[in-house]
Amino acid sequence: MEPRVQQSQIYEFIIIGAGIAGAKLFYHLSQTATCLLIEKRFEVDQNNSIAKVLCMHDLPWMEEVPLGDPSIFIRDHWTSVYASRKSEVCVDGHEWGAPLAKMVNYQNLINWYIEAGVKSGGKMLWGAEALKINPKSNSLLIKIRSNSSEYLINGRMFIIASGATGYNLNSQVKCSVPDTFNTVSTTFFGTRDQILKNVPHDYIYRLNPQISTTGMLWLNRGWNFFNIGFVSEESHEEMGNKFLRILNKYEPLKNFFQNLSPQPNVMTSDDFSYGCSPRYPVEKNFAENTITIGDAAGLLYPLYFEGIVGAVVSAKIASQVLKNLYESQSGYSAQSLKQYQKQLKCSLIDSYIKMGAISDEMFFKGGEKPSFSIWEAYLQAIKEVPQVRKNIWTAYQCDDLGNYPEENDKWCGEQIYKRLPIAKKITLAPFFLKFK
Repeated sequence: MEPRVQQSQIYEFIIIGAGIAGAKLFYHLSQTATCLLIEKRFEVDQNNSIAKVLCMHDLPWMEEVPLGDPSIFIRDHWTSVYASRKSEVCVDGHEWGAPLAKMVNYQNLINWYIEAGVKSGGKMLWGAEALKINPKSNSLLIKIRSNSSEYLINGRMFIIASGATGYNLNSQVKCSVPDTFNTVSTTFFGTRDQILKNVPHDYIYRLNPQISTTGMLWLNRGWNFFNIGFVSEESHEEMGNKFLRILNKYEPLKNFFQNLSPQPNVMTSDDFSYGCSPRYPVEKNFAENTITIGDAAGLLYPLYFEGIVGAVVSAKIASQVLKNLYESQSGYSAQSLKQYQKQLKCSLIDSYIKMGAISDEMFFKGGEKPSFSIWEAYLQAIKEVPQVRKNIWTAYQCDDLGNYPEENDKWCGEQIYKRLPIAKKITLAPFFLKFK
């Protein structure tokens, strides 16, 4: 039996996925025309505490969110620790008189955008999974499964914002699919004082080949909780078992869990959250009547898996392009949607993300033995050279990512090369020269 078509409504815009990218675009487009946001979860889990680093360079793209709202902006983020198996160094915004970033409650940020979009007339549909996209003339039919039944919704413009979980939709509309890595994470809770005592820094990024040779172990500190996880190409089962060993036995973490809940020694791999994450922007993020945004378009900063920037920039640019096409009644042909990809490349991909890809290649793909010796030299440079620390602070601060100061990263690369052992300088000289 064919699923029924909902005849009562033809939406101008249908967005799949209520992460930060989809929620922000929903906010903007609901002010423009009929807009539907579809999310396969049944509701936002208020108990799902997630702290995210929101860099200062994200703020110009989300001016609508009230900075004074403490339920969203937990506090200023002053300190980031970069670490390896052997070393730890800290970049502290106090050295330069301003915080590196904001720590945000990710769920509350998403909720703010959804609630504001609904107030503007947008419709939110929870507990609905998009299964298939059926092209029609000048519109799309989207097959939805909700409450154990299937039906079709009609829309003129379709936006895939389903992150790394909806790449089957990308393929259906002939948008590119990113390569992905697996993730595992969990959350620990305690009093604010205990969290601050146990974890003295806002953010930790650690590379250790015994943990992963393709990604980092990371920690984001909230107020009364912290999130911790790592990225790898291993299976989720392998990662879950390894994560248990890390939480219970890894020496740099041994003091983090005192008087917190749960305790690592009573956890199992079933207590963790598993997912996947893209690493590089896709080659093609538009098709007839369709675009991809945020993680669905692979828009993370490759080295640090920074995803909010790609989400908010792509959502804002998409809203401007789609609003103009709607008001001019130009339609949403693939040809007209090319401007979305063009503007995204100018504002984010061809400068900021490009430099992230170079850094990612340097630290993860140098082929050096032992692994991460280039990263060790970088940590040494951070520790010894104030200008290296300032350049990192500037990367957090830069409010024009389309004109990101690439010369800062290249100069830091020279400082790294100077600190390599002589034998490494000889073998890695061609590798470094290609980044000049």
